[in-house]
Parts: sequence; C-alpha cells; structure tokens
Amino acid sequence: MDADRLLSMPLTFADSKNWGFISNQLTASLIDGSGNILWLCFPRFESDPVIGFLLDEKNGGTFSIRPKDAYKSEQKYIAPNILRTTFSTEKGACSITDFLLPGKTMLVREIKSEVDLELELKPTFNFNNSPVNYSEKDGFLVFDNANSSERLAAKISMDIKDRSADGKYTLGPGYGHVILAYYASQDVFDFPAEREIFQTIPKSLESTVEYWSSKAKIETDGLKMSGDAKLDQIFKVSIGVILGLMYSPTGGIIAAPTTSLPEDPGGVRNWDYRYLWVRDCSMMASSLCDTGSIVEGRRALEFIFGLVDFSGKPLYNLYKVTGSRIYGERYITNLAGFMNSKPVKAGNRASNQMQLDIEGEFLDAVNHYFKKSNDSVFVESHLKAIEYIGDWIAENWQLTDSSIWEKPTDREYTYSKVMMWVALDRAGKLLSVVNKPDRWKNTRENIKKWVMSNCVKDGHFVVESESTKTDATPLLFPVYGFIDVNDGIFTETLKVIEKNLARDGFVFRYLSDSLGKSTHPFTLCSFWLSSVYSMLGDRKKAKEILDSVAYVSGPLGLIGEDIDVKEKVFTGNFPQGFSHAGFIRAFMKMTGNQ
Repeated sequence: MDADRLLSMPLTFADSKNWGFISNQLTASLIDGSGNILWLCFPRFESDPVIGFLLDEKNGGTFSIRPKDAYKSEQKYIAPNILRTTFSTEKGACSITDFLLPGKTMLVREIKSEVDLELELKPTFNFNNSPVNYSEKDGFLVFDNANSSERLAAKISMDIKDRSADGKYTLGPGYGHVILAYYASQDVFDFPAEREIFQTIPKSLESTVEYWSSKAKIETDGLKMSGDAKLDQIFKVSIGVILGLMYSPTGGIIAAPTTSLPEDPGGVRNWDYRYLWVRDCSMMASSLCDTGSIVEGRRALEFIFGLVDFSGKPLYNLYKVTGSRIYGERYITNLAGFMNSKPVKAGNRASNQMQLDIEGEFLDAVNHYFKKSNDSVFVESHLKAIEYIGDWIAENWQLTDSSIWEKPTDREYTYSKVMMWVALDRAGKLLSVVNKPDRWKNTRENIKKWVMSNCVKDGHFVVESESTKTDATPLLFPVYGFIDVNDGIFTETLKVIEKNLARDGFVFRYLSDSLGKSTHPFTLCSFWLSSVYSMLGDRKKAKEILDSVAYVSGPLGLIGEDIDVKEKVFTGNFPQGFSHAGFIRAFMKMTGNQ
C-alpha cells in the first residue's frame, strides 16, 4: 500500500482489498494496511462503534498507528483473527499485531518498531452523538461518555516523544503496546483487578494465537484441498471468519460485522448486518460442521433451538446475538456515510417480515449436523421443537411471505415453498433417527405438486407463481434435493439463469426489485452456480467461478456481499459470513468432499 494514501484520498471499496478482519467472538474490528482501525464496536457486535472511521473519516472516530515517514505495507494473519501489518521505510521496519483479547472488551496493538511512529486516538460514543469527556488518570488516557456511565481507557506503553492537544502522539522506536479497553461502568475501571490486566498483556498474544489456532483447526483427515494456493487460502480464512462472527456467550453467528456499507455506492441499499439471520446462521453452522468445527456448529444450532416460539411461527427472521428481537431501525444523520452513501442505519426493518424459508434452512443444518456427528441425543433433546416446526409448516405452507430477498410485498415465492418442502423432508428424516414415523410425507407431496404446477412456466422455474421471471434461487433446488440436477426442468432453468443473470463468471440474484435495477452480482449466487456445475460433473466451470471471486478478493482472502464487475471489488457489508459459507460449500463440492 502506498504511503499516506488515506490521508489524501477518501475511502472507496477499492481499499477493501487491504482490509483485515479480527474478532474475539464478542465484537470485531476492521483494520487497513495503513494502520487505521476502520471499525470497532464495544461491547458487542451490534453496539455503537467507538471507532466508526468507515462511515465518516472526519467525525466517526480515529485510531491509527503508522510510520511518520513514507512507507509500504503488507498484511497477513499469523493465526485466524490475529492480524499483523508490516511497514517498511527507508530508515527501518515496523510491525503492528492487532488482536481483540478473548473474554474482554479490549483491543491490543502490539508494536515492534525501528522507526518513529505517529499515533492518533479519538474515539466516539453513540455514533458521535454523545460528547466525550477526556482526562488522564494514573498513566491512562480516559474517555468518558458524557451521557452515560460508559468509559474507554487507553494505555500507551511506548516512548512518547511528542504529543499535541488533539490526540496525536509521536512514538519512538522500540517494543510495546497501545491498548484500548471498554467499560460499561466507570466504577469497574477502578477495580484493582482491572488495572492488573494491563500488566499481563505482553503474555496475551501467545495465548490468543494458541486459542484461535486451536479453535479454527481444520479436520484435514480425508479432506481434499484444491491444490490452488489462493482457493485453499480462502477456504481456511473462511473458517476463521465464520468463527469470528460467532458470539461466544450464546453461539449465535451474525451476518457481517458492519452496518451501512452500501451495495451500490451513492444509492440507498444500505443495511445493518450486525445481527443473526436464522438463514445465514444455519448455513454457516453447516459449513462449520463440514470443516470439522462440529462443536461450534452445534452451538449455533443449539442457540436457534432456544429461540423457537411454540405459540406461533417457530422462528423470526433475525435476532440480536443475545436472542432478543430487533424492532425497526434508526437513521444516523450526523455521519457522512461510506462514500457519502446515506442513510447510515442502526437496526433492521426486515425483522418485521414473514419469511417462510428459514425453518427449512435451519432443519437442513440440523440434519446435516446429525449426518456429520451421528449425535442422536441432540436430535432427541430437541424433538419437540422439530415436531412443532414440522406441524406448523404443514398447516401454514400456503401462506405468502417476503422470502429470502426480503421483498416488500408478500407473494407465493417459489424458493419459500421449496424450503418448506425441505423443512418437512428434514423433519421427517430427523424423526426417523429416534424411530418415530414421518407424518409429513403427504404434505410434502402436496407442496411439490403445487410448485411444479404453479411455479414452472415455459419449462423452467420462475420466482413466484404470478411471475414469468427467474431469480437465482433455483440453483439451490438440486443442492437441497428438491429436484435432480439433471432433471429437464432444472437444466432449462439453468440455461435461463446463465443467459439472464450470469455476467463474466458472476451471478445476479435478480435483475431488479422495488428499489430499482440490480447493479452488482451477488457473491453468494456465484457460489451456488459453482456448486451446481460440480454436481453436474463440470469441475472446470466450477473452479472458474471460484477463481473469478478469488481474483476480486485481496491478499487476506476475505469475501464481500456484492461484486462490482467493472472495478473488480466487493461492495456491501464486509466480510460477509453468508458468502464465506457459500464458498466453503462450493469448494467442498468442487474438490469432491461433498
């Protein structure tokens, strides 16, 4: 990365190739190759950012460390979710290792430098809507929220050669740390035990490396890799990303760590993805089971089982990582937005929608877990929930909904009907595990007949019963076993998708919606197409798609939501757990592991 690029030019999605992601399974941070903390929320993923540089480079908060002189930099993961940025200058080198301490709301930046560094630290509260009271106490820099009891405390264990009144410091060469910790109450900071933690930080990097290396270890016994260094890298990184999106206290997995990174810069497709979508979480749980992280996959599924509502529809669309619901969204009007894309949002209105596909994705993931683990005790312990989901779907499959693309108008979407068939199929399979009869066979047959009679036109699947258009979701129908991949109706649908939705190796989810024309392909849909090609035996085409996405990915192997085909960059919230799960599935099929 060129020196001081971010000082002279505003952030764009081109910079995302040099964004790193770290997590401690409580919260997450994005860090670029210029030593900027771009995004950091405390105390949880969905909390307000204390550093929101991504959304406003002047008013969103700043935490940067870089050499004072011109530099070049490169980044690498020394373990999953532990990022090292190495700077080289004419006078010497510097490395900064960034990690979030497990179990603590604390960001640690370990520094080894041969040159002078410049540090700037200006955190915010409440999206910079709350004043910050600054003070210094016993060698700590203290930032208090003037409107609450929240406190941030920073410790600089480096030689400070110079400082200014506006939060800028010059650090001398040497070894040390810059630490930023969050406290919900200012009183907690004064506990002696809290102060002592800062003294143990030099030992914490080694233990954090061991923690993540163990947690993200891939079960390689019998697992084939691709032989392509970049694809194998993304596969391994994807496991770390999905685990990093998991909230350890509950096991829930969020969709992405950011809010309001636009799908289309300058447009209105700006959403908050810092929540648990049942659909996304279920697919990511399946990916964890595929890669040997079966215990973590089970934890995610266990959490969703705990959310089942026995008084109505079994599951809502999305939740906070604590299991509580989200009610609407608020607009953050005082921040400029990434690439001036407004509005900046907190919350998500999709929580109010009816989405009938999600129980299917969930029970498919539960069945997938059982096939990987043979854990009949898990199935038996959740039998009542499985039966309730099956019975509710059987009674309500004719309802309309917003479906996977969260459409504003409820209709009879083909994908939702198919996924309700999947829910009943997997429920029946799970009941057989405990020697109970499958009581939904007739309803499944009725659903399939309805789909084939109402959602197939001109020989191919359409998006919903009253439409003649096709979206990308039928690519999943053979993956879930609803139809054979060689069935004539599917192969005809595949031709329509290839003709109308595929562009340069990438796939649009649809061509337009209520917000207008779709401007960028949806990364996940490209992985769906790759999976289908593998199922058809055409692994050459399957790999070409993965290679196309890998080309867009930066040196760290992170994947975003949408792809700007012209600029060859990701757009939307980043990194995207859904996309990484899709990559794992496509990779597993392409390499013959599924």
